[in-house]
Amino acid sequence: MKTHAVVLGARFGGLAITSWLRRLYPAEELDITVVDRWQDAVYRPGLVHAMDQPGLNVAKKVTMPLSSHWKKLRITPIQDIIVQIDPDQQKVYTATLPPISYDVLFMATGTEPGWDRIAGLSPRRGGVCEAYQARHTAWQRQSWSQGHFVFAAGPIIGSPQWEPKISVGCECPLLESAFLFERWLVKQQLRTKTQISVMTAGSSLAENSSPRVRQQLTRLMAQRNITVYTNVQFERVTDHDIFIKGERVPYDRSVWTAPMKGPSWLTNTKLDDGYGWIPTNNYMNHVRYPNIYAVGDGTSHPWPKMGHSAMVQSRVAVHHWLAKQKHRKLPAPFHPYLVWMLETGDSHSLFSITNMFYGGTTDILYHGLWPAWIKRAFQRSYVWSHGSLPIMP
Repeated sequence: MKTHAVVLGARFGGLAITSWLRRLYPAEELDITVVDRWQDAVYRPGLVHAMDQPGLNVAKKVTMPLSSHWKKLRITPIQDIIVQIDPDQQKVYTATLPPISYDVLFMATGTEPGWDRIAGLSPRRGGVCEAYQARHTAWQRQSWSQGHFVFAAGPIIGSPQWEPKISVGCECPLLESAFLFERWLVKQQLRTKTQISVMTAGSSLAENSSPRVRQQLTRLMAQRNITVYTNVQFERVTDHDIFIKGERVPYDRSVWTAPMKGPSWLTNTKLDDGYGWIPTNNYMNHVRYPNIYAVGDGTSHPWPKMGHSAMVQSRVAVHHWLAKQKHRKLPAPFHPYLVWMLETGDSHSLFSITNMFYGGTTDILYHGLWPAWIKRAFQRSYVWSHGSLPIMP
């Protein structure tokens, strides 16, 4: 009798999980079902180019139709919304279909944007983390002439038990957007007419990186004449003002990464930590259910909430399950570290690999042309392979 693996989510984590499962298990041995609300996948890091390229072109370049990909891997896709998981009966419930039974469950469901956590905040304030947001933001940018443009990162609504503590989920797309926009303004001869500010709930820019990375980012912001607000406590947002604790900041347009929280449908269930996040060990195995794994942003850890981490965690999770099934030696557990290829404009990127925030000693930093070349090559390879890279991280 074949084993049935169900994968929830088809973005960085979900695509990596399906790739590893099919590489390690032939279709005759393992059935794979993927449940996701979207028909296509989007390489979201590429959406930051809404700040310097036409929006429709940006979304088109990073959109990955998945129907032929699933067919090639002999995977059954289900396009629906997940509403409940019964871990005791081993069933997944969706909005419209009968329950889906599983032998092993891999959760890559991500987080939920907490627009409601700041009064007056909503997707219409601007963003680059989804294709529809990027298109709207590109249109706003193309019609820009002068004023104050704000890039703001909302807080992460995490568990108070997390150590080390983090204040934001992922600032990378926000910082890239600010840098790319600044370079676009220079080319359009609009820089002197525009004030740019970056606001973050973090204690510093890139708080979970290393002192050298933070210092380099601070220098780059100063060189580009970008004002930085840290430790921001957002109170409310209107069409013309952002109210933070002790200050009113007038603005004309903005780009946000919304506050990050655990999914509402998962909060206060048997599977979460009481705050909507999924508790796992370092093998990405659920702490209470041995046949459930979770990877990516939705795990209950202060680990980097980034695509690279989700892909590495996926490898660890699938190989751990394989080792248990085949009675083999367990793989190395996941160890968090931050990998950044942060675009700073003019075909330059900041390349960083560091685990110092998580108690390690690795601290690699370089700013120049070749990291930008590598990042573009990675994006093209990822989109071309639908997340199933020839060499997986």
